[in-house]
Amino acid sequence: MAGAVVRFAVRRPPHWAAAAGLAVLIGIATRVAHAQGPADASTPTAPPSATGAAPGPATALPERTPEATPLDTAALVAAMTAQKAEIDAQKKALEEASKRVDDLDSKVDAAQAPAEGIEDKFKIYGFTDVGVERVWLDPTTPTANFLNSSNATSFVIGNLDFYFDAKPVKDWRSLVEIRFTNAPQGLVTGLGGLGGGFKRTSTQQLDPNSGSLAAQMWTGTIVIERAQVDWTHFDAFKLRVGNFLTPFGIWNVDHGTPTLIAIQEPLLLQYQGIPIRQTGLMAFGNAFAGDWELGYMATLTNGRQELSNFAFNDDRGFGARIYANDEKGDLTLKFGASGYTGRTQDLEIDATSLAPLTITSKANWKYREWIGGLDVSIDVGRTRIRAEAAIRKVDFDPGFHDLANPLDAAGAFQPNSIYTSAYVLVAHQLPFLGLEPYLVFDTIHGPFTTGDTGLGPSVGLNVRFNPSVMLKMQVLRALEFDFRKQPGNYPGLDIAKGNFTDAVARLVVVF
Repeated sequence: MAGAVVRFAVRRPPHWAAAAGLAVLIGIATRVAHAQGPADASTPTAPPSATGAAPGPATALPERTPEATPLDTAALVAAMTAQKAEIDAQKKALEEASKRVDDLDSKVDAAQAPAEGIEDKFKIYGFTDVGVERVWLDPTTPTANFLNSSNATSFVIGNLDFYFDAKPVKDWRSLVEIRFTNAPQGLVTGLGGLGGGFKRTSTQQLDPNSGSLAAQMWTGTIVIERAQVDWTHFDAFKLRVGNFLTPFGIWNVDHGTPTLIAIQEPLLLQYQGIPIRQTGLMAFGNAFAGDWELGYMATLTNGRQELSNFAFNDDRGFGARIYANDEKGDLTLKFGASGYTGRTQDLEIDATSLAPLTITSKANWKYREWIGGLDVSIDVGRTRIRAEAAIRKVDFDPGFHDLANPLDAAGAFQPNSIYTSAYVLVAHQLPFLGLEPYLVFDTIHGPFTTGDTGLGPSVGLNVRFNPSVMLKMQVLRALEFDFRKQPGNYPGLDIAKGNFTDAVARLVVVF
């Protein structure tokens, strides 16, 4: 295998020095014993007769007095010195061998460190959700024609999201989230009849990289969900720069299909009640007060970027969020408050003359908005509750009101308005089969084309097969009302005809 590392280990003989020293002492003792002779020699017995006859009485031999052999102290000292030198040499050799083994281990660890470091410094992960969807609605309504909805069942690609998460050095992190989609294939871009010639977007073309001359391909779109760089040296003060999700409420922060409980976005986001994402600078951090975690986010950005990624002027968007979180056993509480304000405008560029070339630019509409919201998350055992509410105030500059929807009275302009929205979600995880049913009640109020109030009650079920695979299902009933009853509103439009039912299912795989 490429990059494999082979380790060599040297086994050291146990207690080598002690064994060698013991051998030297035994050798010295043996030499001394041979030099001195037996300490107590007994009188030998006569050998038996060669003929087998019984031996006669033993004849005593004359007693010998052993001669004392003098001990050679100098030789003994020299032998011990030589043995000690040999032991020292062997000990030194073992120490050098041990050092070489340790050096080899260090080199092997150093060789492995870059590979392990790369794994920690850069990760790719994400999720895929695909499924099926069906909408039941009146085919004559604007909803059925403008939103690419029809009374037909469609298999759909949901989200193909990849996260590129890099931590090259301590305290620095780059996170890029990319979503792949097959849009805008099939999008209606021109109405027939009174609207002119009907036109539907097609992304079909010949595949220039195929080995076949007539091979077909359908292109899609890459969506940059976020691209941000974080500096995280201090817990209480961190910095983020780039394109990031607006820190507002619960849903927009949770964001991903595997993290969210429900499938369908709340009306607050569908009607752009807040900027979904912004480009700029964010300061954020957290600290603890007893059992409570306290956190904040503050943003300075280009503001809304529905028209452009760049700012048209030096007006800035300002946002903030604070939260308090407490976890105690089976009970988790989180309370939050969010806010945003900023100025938004368009910028039209016209060539008014060719000789000489004259180019002018102007803003057709301008407004400032103020948005505030409150949210709460409660987990009690297997039950999860999510709720958030928001209010948005829009004030146009005098003389710069934007045109109203063409379905309203011709030539009408959008008024200064206040929009309110809220939703409550309750889910409960059953103790078997990974089932989690949930209920959602969603509402929004404001001066919309097809009424002033929308309701979206729905029911859903999540089935978690394992930590990486789950099935999410939701059925929603959309209801529209016009409580204002102002004369001249929505000419020839039956509000009730816009009500519809939407059923969605997504199989989600996390990797």
